[in-house]
Amino acid sequence: ITKSVTGFKIKADPPIYVHDTPGIIIPKIEDPVVAAKLSLCNCIRDGIIEPSIICDYALYCLNKQRQFAYVKRYNLQGQLPTDSLHDLMYGIQRRMGLHDIASAQSKFLTDFREGRLGKVFLDQ
Repeated sequence: ITKSVTGFKIKADPPIYVHDTPGIIIPKIEDPVVAAKLSLCNCIRDGIIEPSIICDYALYCLNKQRQFAYVKRYNLQGQLPTDSLHDLMYGIQRRMGLHDIASAQSKFLTDFREGRLGKVFLDQ
């Protein structure tokens, strides 16, 4: 945990510095895609953005980059990738024995963040 502002020199010529600051973030993020990316990286606390929005964006990223490990991991019916967040959440609930959508969303986001669903690039 960063408790004070610190600087690190990462290159001598030309001189490049990186500053590490304690929890400073832009108070209002205008671009919803940027907000979703920050939330997926856990840079915005869970609950600030509706979990279904973040889960849907994560699913979009996985599918766009052809990372389909979630199909097998959650034993989706038909064993095919899906664009349906509802079907995915139902599959997670069924496979993991969860009783509500919030638990399924939390499981999915944890798996995404910990790389269990494949490697995804959020910036091009």
